[in-house]
Formats: sequence, structure tokens, C-alpha cells
Amino acid sequence: MNFSGATEPSTTQLLEPFLMQCINWSGTHTNFDELDPHVRAYVEDWGKDGDHALIAWEDDQPVGAAWVRYLPHGYGYIADDVPELAVAVIPEFQGRGIATKLISKLHSKLYDEGIESVSLSVNHANPAAALFAQLGYISAGVNGDSSLMIAST
Repeated sequence: MNFSGATEPSTTQLLEPFLMQCINWSGTHTNFDELDPHVRAYVEDWGKDGDHALIAWEDDQPVGAAWVRYLPHGYGYIADDVPELAVAVIPEFQGRGIATKLISKLHSKLYDEGIESVSLSVNHANPAAALFAQLGYISAGVNGDSSLMIAST
């Protein structure tokens, strides 16, 4: 398993399937082009100031991704200086600690760059909520059927 950063504009296409996995955690099928623009904003036009992504690779295939972006109208918005995290691992590779490694490595990178906190939004029924809690994310509020969470890097 290798990990690499991704900052170039082509990262948008690399992250799209992982964003779809974040959206489809419950089995709902959606086409990327049909997503609400607020959801597509998590990956579109990649390479903006503050964009950070880490990709997990197995045999030259991307199997997981964690990324942060500053989104003033994002679902996990907490404050202007707190980027939002998204993370996904393809089903065949889940349960191997890849998401934990991605998040931990990304947190370290962000810490080194002076970013103190990261936020996210997760549906109450999403099993990933337990992982986020294990990694130090705490509740910062509720938005409908989702929790806003924040963690220190």
C-alpha cells in the first residue's frame, strides 16, 4: 500500500468516484453530474488554495482517498479557517485500516502546515461515524440527520 498527495487539477477526476462513495454509503445510486452543486463542490476545480488530498494505492490502483477543502457553504462547515474532510475506501479494501491511515496521515500533513482543526458532516446512521469518534472527532452540532464533527490535527 502506497500513499501519495494529489494537488493537480486532474485530481478532480480521481476524487469523483470517492465522493460518490461518500454520498452512496447507504446504497443510493446517483450520477455525479446529477449531484447538487454544493456536493460537487467538494471535488470540482481541484487545486484551489487550501486543497489537500491523500490517495491510497494498491498495485497502481486508487483504493482510498481522504481530502480537505475550505467550503464556506459546506455541509460540515464550522468556521472559515477549518477545512472539511471527506474520506472513502472502495468496498473491497474496507476493514483494513486504510481510512484510519489516510485520515491520520492527512491530519499530520495539515498540522505541519499550521492547520489546527478539521470538520466533517456524517449521517447519524453511517457506520463511519464510529470511526471518526475513535479518531478524536467530537460533536459540534446537529444538522438534520447528520452530525457536525470537529477534530484537532
